[in-house]
Amino acid sequence: MACENELAETRVQCDEQRVLQEAKDRQLLLREHELIEQLAQDIEAKNIEIERLRGYLTVKVMDKVLFQSGSIVILPKGEAVLTRIAATLVNSQESIQVEGHTDDVPIGSILASRIPTNWELSVLRAVSVVRFLENNNIDSARMTALGHSKFKPVVDNDSEENRQRNRRVEIVLVPNQDLISD
Repeated sequence: MACENELAETRVQCDEQRVLQEAKDRQLLLREHELIEQLAQDIEAKNIEIERLRGYLTVKVMDKVLFQSGSIVILPKGEAVLTRIAATLVNSQESIQVEGHTDDVPIGSILASRIPTNWELSVLRAVSVVRFLENNNIDSARMTALGHSKFKPVVDNDSEENRQRNRRVEIVLVPNQDLISD
């Protein structure tokens, strides 16, 4: 009898977890569609990509619109893209991880005195984006800046085109679990 009660309790817990996960998945899908609709212009222009993976949405902002080579100053075109992204984030409750990524080309000697390695470059670019979002009314307490240097490429660094794809800033939206509802 005790085993049957335990089994019944376990089934109930599994059902509750399944229902909760389904609610999370629905909210994630709705949020993804909302982002795609609001950022369609930038998706079509290949300035950004939106990816859903392991319960998170990631807005990948291509380096070509954000920064000149070796720079941490956001370009005007990048400011326009980030302004549109900020508009989609300002009323949301997600935590925001801004992650800088570089290719595997070492920092040139001219820049090395200011930015010694791709580690610094990736972190400083993430910080530049965080500061920009902060100046566009995103609560700084919701944001974290991370740098991954060359260590999380999306493709092999075996061509200029691939290196360009690896140079990016990812804005990862982490759902606030307390707000999940069905």
